[in-house]
Amino acid sequence: MAAIAEIGLAMYLTFVVLFPLLWLDLLSGDGLMLAGHVLMLPAMAVAMLHRREEFVGAC
Repeated sequence: MAAIAEIGLAMYLTFVVLFPLLWLDLLSGDGLMLAGHVLMLPAMAVAMLHRREEFVGAC
């Protein structure tokens, strides 16, 4: 259950980090969506590597 929460947190945090750039008009809404989804992949990979034995053992 903790692994699922960590992956979910990684997905949301990428957008939370980018919101100030949106609020300061340094990033458009489309740019937020693009950057958030691009950053989501490495963030999820870090969360998965943190619990490597759970994800590799499932195969």
